Amino acid sequence: MDAWPIIRDVTAVLAIALVLGVVFERVGQSALIAYLLAGLIAGPTVLDLIDDAKVIRGLAELGVAFLIFSIGLEMSGARLKQFNLKILGMGAIQIALTAAVVATVARMLGSTWTTAIGMGLIIAPSSTACVVRLLEQRSELDSIHGRHAFGILIVQDFGLVPLLMGVRILGIGGDQRGPGLFELLSGLAWAALFVAAFFLIARYVLPRLINQAALSRNRELPLLLAITICLASAGGAQMLDLSPVLGAFLAGVLLAGSPYATWIRADVGALRTIFLTLFFTSIAMIDDLSWVTVHWPWLLAAVPGVLLGKTAVVWLGAGLMGVRSPHALAAGLCISQTGEFSFVLADVAHDTGVITDSLFQFVVATTVLTLLLTPALVQAAAVIARRPARGHRATGEEPSAASRHILIVGVGPAGQAVYRSVAELYPTAIIELNPHGADSLEPRPGRFIAGDASQATVLRSAGIAGAAAVVITIPDHEATLRIAKLARQMRPDVPILARARYQRFAAALREGTTDVVDEELLTGEALAERLRAALWRS
Repeated sequence: MDAWPIIRDVTAVLAIALVLGVVFERVGQSALIAYLLAGLIAGPTVLDLIDDAKVIRGLAELGVAFLIFSIGLEMSGARLKQFNLKILGMGAIQIALTAAVVATVARMLGSTWTTAIGMGLIIAPSSTACVVRLLEQRSELDSIHGRHAFGILIVQDFGLVPLLMGVRILGIGGDQRGPGLFELLSGLAWAALFVAAFFLIARYVLPRLINQAALSRNRELPLLLAITICLASAGGAQMLDLSPVLGAFLAGVLLAGSPYATWIRADVGALRTIFLTLFFTSIAMIDDLSWVTVHWPWLLAAVPGVLLGKTAVVWLGAGLMGVRSPHALAAGLCISQTGEFSFVLADVAHDTGVITDSLFQFVVATTVLTLLLTPALVQAAAVIARRPARGHRATGEEPSAASRHILIVGVGPAGQAVYRSVAELYPTAIIELNPHGADSLEPRPGRFIAGDASQATVLRSAGIAGAAAVVITIPDHEATLRIAKLARQMRPDVPILARARYQRFAAALREGTTDVVDEELLTGEALAERLRAALWRS
């Protein structure tokens, strides 16, 4: 097989996405819009630059697998404890009520109950990739409405497998392409065995691999292990006629409890970005503009209906769970779009005969248009969230100053000294490359992240959004400078203290930090003090 045509197609798509992304970022718009427009331009209805769209779509599906894998990496015990009954309740209400409303409307418009319910399941999910990325860029992922939106998205992600099974069940008897009851029961049995095998591996095999000393010494090996597990799991699920998404998600969950989870998540990020760019462009590529020009009145009604309807559903569900109205409305605006999993569900529904060709194009067009509007909606959500509710008094939803923690980067001798001085007074979070670096610390740190603090994902996992101060204790000057600049970019208001091992580097560090400890100067002063003491004794 000649690979060069495939490379040419991928290069063309990425080049258009890059140019448009630069333009959109310069005018203050999200690059995600540029990726969608790149797909429309490169697709068959405009320039028709792609010889084999199936290749792009295959790479895009791989991007979805990496997305789901990284979401699974978030499913550590500490992360899951944050999703209380309020979050689970909001997520369950959002999925069930959205599906019910859409199914009712579709039935009123003449669809069969099978198609109507299928459309409800398809429209229910939102875009985790788009919303989380936008909230991260705006440093709002740890805001009140950002936490609620993210929590509902995670519940949606957990619900993806049941939604996929629901669409397949609807396909029974509806079309020759739909699976029979025996095939469905067989698939459920294989899925159960697949999950059971994963948990056995997680309990008995993975800990022995993770504890290999070589993994700690070479940063490339944990990433290689993670990608191998992800691809093997997705491929295994595909071989059993299960969704590769299920396999990728289980692989992420499998590694979420390992000390390398944050490290892996940061390193996979760059690779995932490439595939997700291809995913968004591939969605736009299959959007038939000729179909849109004929059916634009339906879209003109459907797009506002989806956005307003899903916003109202989240606002209602969050309100029932005790969330204040501005934050509930803001969270609803953030996740009011149809997302990447709507496309995945629509693909399955189309293959099994649940929806027609025309409805499939309707879902694709609606997904593209709502994703195009999402950056503006996230921006509007931030404005709404800042408005105080009428008669509002401070509640437990607002973060208190007492809950803010000290973030320490590095746990060598200097980092340990800082930790011992503050551990009894403040909550602490530590970032350290060595996953076993905090094993000897007493008391145990409130949060320990094994990873590279010069990566935004790692700083975010350590809770920089809620940090009262950041202390960088590592001796490497260049790494310290990178971390300080990134921390300042993510939290312009946070105090940043850094260690300068050599005096010649202190000036550069002072530009991006609140204070710098000049190690050579302190050493000279300490030696002079001890010299004076020695002379006094003599």
